[in-house]
Amino acid sequence: FVGIQERDVNEESGWKLVHGDVFRPARNLVLLSALVGTGAQLAMLVLLVIVLAIIGMLYIGYA
Repeated sequence: FVGIQERDVNEESGWKLVHGDVFRPARNLVLLSALVGTGAQLAMLVLLVIVLAIIGMLYIGYA
């Protein structure tokens, strides 16, 4: 029972240490936004290619 109480106290103190960091802006905000934007574009491209492959639009034999 004492171990459980100590773990709970440690978890609370951990949250108390980082509670102010939730709304803190990122250090390299421009780099982060560029990476997120690039990742979103690549994800949409991969999704589009997969959808086109599923419906048969990427068959090279048509050319």
